[in-house]
Amino acid sequence: MTAKKYLAAAVVAALAVNAADAAEKVKFSVGGDIQSVFSTQFVQSRPAGDNTNKKIDHTNVRQDAYIRFGADTVLDNGLKVGAKADFQAVSGDLAAGGETFNPQEVYLTVGGKFGDVYLGRARSAAAQSHVYLPSAGVPGMGIDDANINIFGQNSNLLAAPDTTTDAARSVTGEFAQRVAYYTPRVQGLRFGVSYTPNGNNTSLHTAGYTNRADSGVANSEVSVGANYSRKLGQVAVDGSAGYTFARGATFGVVDPNSVNTIDATSKSPKAYQAGLALGYKGFTLGGAYGEAKYNLATATTSGNNKQRTYGAGLKYENGPWTYGVSGLQQDYSVRLPASGAKDSNRTRMYEAGVSYILG
Repeated sequence: MTAKKYLAAAVVAALAVNAADAAEKVKFSVGGDIQSVFSTQFVQSRPAGDNTNKKIDHTNVRQDAYIRFGADTVLDNGLKVGAKADFQAVSGDLAAGGETFNPQEVYLTVGGKFGDVYLGRARSAAAQSHVYLPSAGVPGMGIDDANINIFGQNSNLLAAPDTTTDAARSVTGEFAQRVAYYTPRVQGLRFGVSYTPNGNNTSLHTAGYTNRADSGVANSEVSVGANYSRKLGQVAVDGSAGYTFARGATFGVVDPNSVNTIDATSKSPKAYQAGLALGYKGFTLGGAYGEAKYNLATATTSGNNKQRTYGAGLKYENGPWTYGVSGLQQDYSVRLPASGAKDSNRTRMYEAGVSYILG
């Protein structure tokens, strides 16, 4: 499907609200962004089931590009309705017909004094509320909330599913079809809850336009999140806490016997996560923690997986300049009783960056 057809779909979705009931005209927006980075990285890891160190050492040019469509209006009764459709550019041929853009967030919203309701493909409430590590690097290419992994940590060389403090992403998938509700922000505090129905898949609709590959496909997922953002005197405080659980999920994991990715189903996956950032006179100091647990079952084995991810970061903003350092560690363990395999993996990542806004 071409980007032009995607735009038409977004427009039609926005116009699903009767224009005659609108106090304002429907406002449409079309935009996008592209980020390119020349990177040299060195990664060393010891995968589960392998006693030798593996290395990735290469130079590359990586890009993260999006096309974004939006529409919103206000009805006579004061309700705010809108539509959002974000598509990420990808390289290579896709299994579903070779599209050049994959949908990420595609949803409708209804908001008012009662809060906001989201319906469609989006992140979970815990992920939407999460406070990530401070970073001065290229947005979307950091060590925590990364859209493009310049470190290559999702390869078999690094056996963990996702190296991020957003633990829910590791067990139920970053994007899925969800219905979500977020309260109004009161005294800086906002709560949210999202639900992924049983039998949900990652496609946009039943016709099967496949979305980009996710870590997992969850069944009956419930996610709750809390976010606090307020300035107390001269100190800016941002905090979050989240909990996600599901009846089951299907995703790829690393088999410690073969060091290959295998399809697995997880019974009752759950994830906890929290983040805190304090800002003062240009400085921002923050930390975040995520923990995921899931019981795996494949065609031949079953067992328990557990991962803890935590880190801290510090950045300083001075006019157009931003300087920052951050570090992240993930401890990943797997136990497969049927095969007798038991192993663990530790991944450490560090980032130092300087950025300048040209204008």
